[in-house]
This record gives sequence, structure tokens and C-alpha cells, in this order.
Amino acid sequence: MRLERLSWTEKLSGPKARRPIPILSPLFRDAVIQASLNPRVRKLSFVRTLCFRGVEVPADLLLLHGEDRVAMELLDARPLRGLDEIGMLLLALERSGSRLRQMSARDVEQEPLLSNCRLVWNSRDAEVHRADRHAIFAALGQGATKLGELRRSCGLGCETVHALMCADLIGADLSLPLNDDLAIVRIRRPAVPRAASPPR
Repeated sequence: MRLERLSWTEKLSGPKARRPIPILSPLFRDAVIQASLNPRVRKLSFVRTLCFRGVEVPADLLLLHGEDRVAMELLDARPLRGLDEIGMLLLALERSGSRLRQMSARDVEQEPLLSNCRLVWNSRDAEVHRADRHAIFAALGQGATKLGELRRSCGLGCETVHALMCADLIGADLSLPLNDDLAIVRIRRPAVPRAASPPR
């Protein structure tokens, strides 16, 4: 994922986000980065509004697609809502098959997750040579490998490993200490079928 400036706001786009995600606040940026580096999250999307019974409901939610669909709302960045709007939002989420998860600043700022994700994210634009990428994939072919062992066997630095995490090609539980004992896994996402061409 790469940080880019579109119009008046910052947005994030990358392997998990087909469309740029607006950054509502610095804390929201950290939450998006953490979701981007979470191996259990397959896809990210941002929803400005939801529809319920023909009525548009303001949302401003980050959708995390994994084993289920979670609509994440950061409490410091959420719009002000009346009781009727809250009820409509919950009904619209239920109909869409998503569950609401509200997060506070304390949730996002948990350590070492916060510092680990920021550190890894700093390498998102690092160049990774094809031979180095293949070497890492080969080392992970038999399953999870400790970070220290992976670096020694491939002769690579942390920046290369971090860049592949940002590319959603390998992953780790970054809520754990980022040291040589951290388990690294290969990420294989199922191919998304291409839409059939309309008949001519």
C-alpha cells in the first residue's frame, strides 16, 4: 500500500484496497495500516454510506473482509449521529452481512502492534529483487519460519521482509515482539475470478 494525496485528503491504496481509502485522522491512518498488515484480513474497503429501505445512511466505516465482514468505526473519527441514525446504521449493517466493531484510541495504540506496524510500513516502497522474493518464498515453502532464520538463510535484511509484508505476500502477527523469534508465513490468496464478458 502507498500513501498518496488525492484532492484535499490523504488516501491509502494497495493490494487489499481496490479503491483508495480516505484517511479521516492520524489515528485512523494507523488503524488502516494495521488492517493492511493483518494476514487475516483479505480485503479492505471504505463505505461512506449504506442503504436501508431506500434511505441512504451516513457510515464512514472501514470494512475488513476476512473470515467475516467487520465494519470498523474509530470513535475519534466517527460522524455525529442521532439515535435514529444509529438504529438505521445497525439495521443497514445487519442487512449487508457486516458486524460493527467500534475501536478507541487505546485499541489502536496498543504496543508493540502500533510501533511494529509503523516500522514495517516504512519499508512499503523498498525495492525487492525477484531473486530475493523467490528465495523467501522457497524458505517458507514448508511452513512458518522464524524471522531470524529466514534472514540468515536468504542473506537478506529486514527491509526486504517488511516490504513483502506490505505487499501482502508474507505475513506475521505484529502484536508480538518484532524479533528473530517472530514466525513468518507465506500468504496465498485465492484468485479472484474475472467477470465474464457480456454476450455480443
